[in-house]
Amino acid sequence: MDYAFGPLPDVILAGPTVFTFANKGKVQHEMAIVRLRDGVTVDDLVKVMKEGGRRRDVVERSVGILIAGPGKSPDGKLLVELLRGANYVVLCNLKDTPDSPGHTMLGMYKAFRPQ
Repeated sequence: MDYAFGPLPDVILAGPTVFTFANKGKVQHEMAIVRLRDGVTVDDLVKVMKEGGRRRDVVERSVGILIAGPGKSPDGKLLVELLRGANYVVLCNLKDTPDSPGHTMLGMYKAFRPQ
């Protein structure tokens, strides 16, 4: 889909986890995974991005990025060591044109917390 991620599993366990995605949209997308700082929510991250603030104030670490063109999957996968109880966000930072809003601002993000 363009501007949305499909459902994540109901439960994501901490530990080694492989991520990939299929871009079923009509424009290029990425799947970027970030780990938020303690006490930060996905709403805090979106607010910082909307207001043009510093992402490093709310993001502890950029975990990895995969990119895929329309109708494609990335050439690789991400192997991530997920931390139990940490707040993660999957998002797309890309824009369709330099003047258009980023895909995150169009709703292309999902938060999850490994158990």
